[in-house]
Amino acid sequence: MPTETFYHNSPADYPVLDWSDYRVRAIAPDARAWPPAPWDIKTILVIKLDAYGDYLLHTPFYAHLRKFYPHATITLLCNKANLTLAEHNPAFNHIITPPYEPGYDQGQSFLYAMELQSHAAAPFDLIIVPRWTEDWHHAGVIAQTLDAPYRLSYGGDAVPYKAQHFLQHDDFFTHVIDDKRPTHEVWRGMQVLHALGMVMPRAEDIKQEFHFTPEDENKAQTILSAQDFPRPWFAFGIGASGDFKRWPAKHFAELAQKIQLKLGGTIFILGHGKKDDETAGIIIAAQPTAQNLVGQLSPRESGALIRACDIMITNDSFALHAAATVGTPAVEVVGHPADGNPESEHLPWRFGPWGIPFAWVHPLSCRTATQKSEDFRQDQKCIADVPPDDILQAVTEGLRRWHGKNLGLDL
Repeated sequence: MPTETFYHNSPADYPVLDWSDYRVRAIAPDARAWPPAPWDIKTILVIKLDAYGDYLLHTPFYAHLRKFYPHATITLLCNKANLTLAEHNPAFNHIITPPYEPGYDQGQSFLYAMELQSHAAAPFDLIIVPRWTEDWHHAGVIAQTLDAPYRLSYGGDAVPYKAQHFLQHDDFFTHVIDDKRPTHEVWRGMQVLHALGMVMPRAEDIKQEFHFTPEDENKAQTILSAQDFPRPWFAFGIGASGDFKRWPAKHFAELAQKIQLKLGGTIFILGHGKKDDETAGIIIAAQPTAQNLVGQLSPRESGALIRACDIMITNDSFALHAAATVGTPAVEVVGHPADGNPESEHLPWRFGPWGIPFAWVHPLSCRTATQKSEDFRQDQKCIADVPPDDILQAVTEGLRRWHGKNLGLDL
C-alpha cells in the first residue's frame, strides 16, 4: 500500500502555539487571585497516573516545576509501574502510588484521597493534574477531596468527548486552563507552568530525562559486551498499548531479514508481556542473529541499552519515547492514515518523540488491514498497511542523514 514518510530534525518542527492566546478560568466563587505568588506555594502535589511514555513526555514539566519552585516540597502521585522511572528523579521530594490500579472506580479514588490527607507531605498548597484530555483515572476527585487552595488542570471542554461525558470535571478544581488547540504533549505540560507564571523556555532548552543508576547502565553494558555484536545496532520496540498501534510480527520479521541483508549489524528486540514474547519468537525464527531481550530489562535498563544503539524502529510506545529521551534517532511506524482525522492524538505531532531526529511512516489511506482505535474515537487504523520495504527505506535514509559515514556503511 502507498505510504508517506516525514523526516523531523528537532522539536522546532512541531507546531508551536501562541502562548498568549488562552486563559486561566476561576471555577470556585471564592477562588483566590491567579497566579499564586511562587513563594506562597510551599507544598505541591502532581497527579499523573498515566503510562510509561506519558511519564517521559512530562519529565520536562517536572524539571521546570522544580526550577520554578526550588523551595517547595513536591510530591508525585503516579501508578506503580512508573515508580521505577520516577524514583530517582530529583524533582520530587516524595513519590506515592495508589494501592490499586488507577481506572474507572471513582469511589475508590475518593477513599484513597481521604487516606492521603494524613500523608507526611499534606496538606498541599497547589495540586496539578497536567492532563488535557479525559480524566480516566479520576485525578480530579483526588484533587477536590484533598481541598488544596489552588487546584489546576485543563478545562472540561478541551476535547469534545471530555465535554460530553465528564460534565463535573471543572468542579473538581479551583482554576482550569481553557485551550482547545491541539499541540505536542511536551508543550502541553509546559503550558501548565506558563499558566502559573513561568516564562516559557526555548524548545531546545526543554529536555526529557532518564534517571539511571550505575546498576542500570551495568546491566545494559553486560548484554552489549557479551559478544562482539556487529554494528549498526538496531533496537526493535515491538510493544504497544493497543493492537491498533502494533505493527504485525510478520512485518517486523521481514524487516529483520531485509536489514540483515542490506545493512548487516545486530537487532536487539525489546518489550514485555506475552504478545511481545510471541512477536520476538517470530522475528528470531526469521532472523536467528537477532537478540531477544523481551522481559529481561526494566524500563530504565531498556533506556540504557537503547542509548547505546544506533537507531530505534518502533510503533508509538514507551520504546519510542525512551529513544527520544536518551538521544537515539528513531523510525516510527504509524497506523493513522494520511486521509484520517487531522487532529488525531495518534499522529506524531501530538505524541511523537521529542528532542531527536526521527522519521515516521504512515499509509496514505486504509485499504486492507483496517481496525478501529481502542478508544472512544474509533478512528480507522491500518498500521499493517505499512510495508517492511518502506520502513527499510526510512531506516536506510535515516542512517545516512543521522550517522553519515560514521558507521562505515555505503548508503
